[in-house]
Amino acid sequence: MIRTKREFLIQLNELLPKQVDKAEILAEYENLIFEIENETMVASEGELIELVMKQIGTPEQLANNWKNKPIYHPNRAMIGFFLVNLIIFLVGSLLTVSYHTLEIAWIQQTWNVLIGVPIVLLLIYSIFFWLLGFEVGKEFGHRGRVMAPRIFLLTIIPNIILMIGTIFHLYPFEWFQPLLNGSFIVDCVLFTLLLFPINCWIGYRIGKRLSV
Repeated sequence: MIRTKREFLIQLNELLPKQVDKAEILAEYENLIFEIENETMVASEGELIELVMKQIGTPEQLANNWKNKPIYHPNRAMIGFFLVNLIIFLVGSLLTVSYHTLEIAWIQQTWNVLIGVPIVLLLIYSIFFWLLGFEVGKEFGHRGRVMAPRIFLLTIIPNIILMIGTIFHLYPFEWFQPLLNGSFIVDCVLFTLLLFPINCWIGYRIGKRLSV
């Protein structure tokens, strides 16, 4: 019978497969136990461990979950999210250029919809960066606390370049004129500033919970 946090972590350490990073996994579960303890304010350590095993599982169950779990690398995650955002960025750029240079009905219709309801653009990026935080939390757990800001900053580089270039007329300004009114520019700046502390971070917290 496990009655203390130390016994719980020692047993988990013995059962975890050799190919995983045991130190990081144990630190992650130790932090989770600490969070559960703070949230519930149980009377004794024995009650805490019983509650922990009900919520997240026994050491045997947790170790079994890690046996077949693929190993993810931070650099691959950073490159992956960057490339996905870059593809979205390039598709948007291609749509803009095509609208102003080609007369294709579906391109014209798609552009008019996006311009008519610019909130759709913000909604797409809201969902994307929520998913970014969620995946980082789900795959990297407690380590994601440090990784999430780095991946976010790398991923959003194309958007910042486009925003700066458009405002300073480095690109054909008139192409974006329907969007570049005062209120939309303010909305974009505020939206960009809030993407990480709200969308990305909430996604991370939810993903972190599911990672264990």
